Amino acid sequence: MEKRFSKTLHLALTTLALIMASHLHAAYNGECWVVSNGDTVYKLLPNGNADPTIIPGLTQAQAAVVDPKTGTVWIAVSAANAVFRFDPATNEFKQLPEIKRPHSISVNPRDGTVWIGGLDVVQKVSADGSQFLATIVDVYEPEVAVNPTDGTCWVTASRGTIARNGPTGAV
Repeated sequence: MEKRFSKTLHLALTTLALIMASHLHAAYNGECWVVSNGDTVYKLLPNGNADPTIIPGLTQAQAAVVDPKTGTVWIAVSAANAVFRFDPATNEFKQLPEIKRPHSISVNPRDGTVWIGGLDVVQKVSADGSQFLATIVDVYEPEVAVNPTDGTCWVTASRGTIARNGPTGAV
């Protein structure tokens, strides 16, 4: 029963994260960045058409999210142990320091910082991608979701734990 409850809770929080992320994408300008077949990231325009600009060759891309204020796109590529920051305004494509098997990303729309869930860690990254601001360890396959109202980050792990973390990563 406990295992079933924790899986249900994990699914519910993942769904909440997707709903929150979808809301943030729509708040930007109606565009949506999509991971296709795990190897190409492209932009869908508000009218449903695909933008001709794509980001190919990202084997096992897991997630793509947009900062609703700046339009910066954050992409998790699990197979490469990499997270990329793409600025469509300048076409700058920057790789962050290694994060083991990243798969979940959530942007804090208040300050542009990004929370990233890896295999067994959650990292909070500065808006420009230059530094790690907080680290949460001993979480397995965490999903992350930032509350856009207060900037806290909810973290749920596949083993059933759930925590609300402040800006420093403290519970």
